Amino acid sequence: MVLESKILYFLNLEYLDVASLILQESIKYLKESCQVLNITYFFKSRITTVIQQIKEDSFADKDGRLQPGDHIIKLNGIDLTSYTHQEVTDLFCQAIPICKMTVYRESLEENEEYENYEYREEIVKIDIPKQRGQNLGIKIGSRKKEKGVFILHILKNSLAHHDGRIRVNDRILEINGQNLKNGSKEEAHRIILESTSMVSLLVSREIAPNLPILEGHNESRCRKQNSERTPIWQEYNLNLAKENDDPLGLLIDGGLNSFEGESTPIFVSSIEPKSCIEKTKYIRKADLIICINEESLIGETKRNASEMIQNAKNSDMISIAYVRSPDSYEDTVVFKPTWRYFISIPITYQIAKSIQVFKGTNEYLGLTIAGGKDTNFDKIFIKSVIPDSSAAKSKKLRSGDMILSVDGVSLQNSSHSDAVQYLKSVHGLIRFVIISCPGSLV
Repeated sequence: MVLESKILYFLNLEYLDVASLILQESIKYLKESCQVLNITYFFKSRITTVIQQIKEDSFADKDGRLQPGDHIIKLNGIDLTSYTHQEVTDLFCQAIPICKMTVYRESLEENEEYENYEYREEIVKIDIPKQRGQNLGIKIGSRKKEKGVFILHILKNSLAHHDGRIRVNDRILEINGQNLKNGSKEEAHRIILESTSMVSLLVSREIAPNLPILEGHNESRCRKQNSERTPIWQEYNLNLAKENDDPLGLLIDGGLNSFEGESTPIFVSSIEPKSCIEKTKYIRKADLIICINEESLIGETKRNASEMIQNAKNSDMISIAYVRSPDSYEDTVVFKPTWRYFISIPITYQIAKSIQVFKGTNEYLGLTIAGGKDTNFDKIFIKSVIPDSSAAKSKKLRSGDMILSVDGVSLQNSSHSDAVQYLKSVHGLIRFVIISCPGSLV
């Protein structure tokens, strides 16, 4: 396979606990399609290189054989399962013009039993005041091979949205006492519109065990903090007296839509020698810059953040709120972040986004995950997106994405097995809140 430089985004991650069902599928696939691979690697805590994204119109894209989510096990005969992220990057740079790769790709069996999970059904009664002819602001419809009427969408600033109790994927059992277990959406619309003062809904929803409902979650900037998070990122405030002729010396990167459209915190990429910042010896490369002169940089573009720093240079006193990275990168001229760096940043400073994926009743969601509170990596993140699955067709989820919540249910403190069970249980229009952490370009 012939590749060019800088065509693949990849990330290094450790294999953690994986459901036995996934392991069995993996072994079968490897025996059929990748016989040279030593299967025992997948039962140990080893490091693998995962393709996160393939750059459009690159040689790999035109060749068509590599896919996002593929695990690169060998490169030109070299076993990569014990190599560091930087060592893998260097090998790719040396492997031009010919790259021979052994890759592992997960697949789903057609006869996989997706119904063997435990869940409890919650019945909820919801009364919403309204006037005759007024809409609730919900889109309702049916599902393939399922009886009844379901909530498919809730309009912003509508009665249902402000009430906050109705959820997407709720099944409507009754409206104003009329049985709709086998009803139609037309019948439901009629009953709602004819209601004069109150709409009384009886709905059912599936809730996985041992997973807390997420409350007060801000989709754009999640402020939930984990006190047990390791490694520790410590927040500081630096008040800097600056003379007019001295350069501040702070060079930054990251920001909104900074890495191929993905958003990251603003971080220090380099510090100019003999500058004000360099003389203080406080702020280092890879530290996050969160505020300057009490103006927040979280959620700003790199351009806006640079302008805010530039404007601060005109002040005699500059106040900088920064977060110290637990790792030192002082031996590098310019700090280049990796996926491991981004995913270790506390959620407090990350930029979350909400996306939707539709999964039919007899379709596979197509995600394999790693992490969980019962593993040595407490966050839940996507290990692979299975080709031709619902997640793959949506083109909104990719390897390395951190999952904060699914349909309003937080996965931040869940075990690996609980997260697997819950992801198997959801269907219809599924709402994910995620943090996308970019990999490295090689």
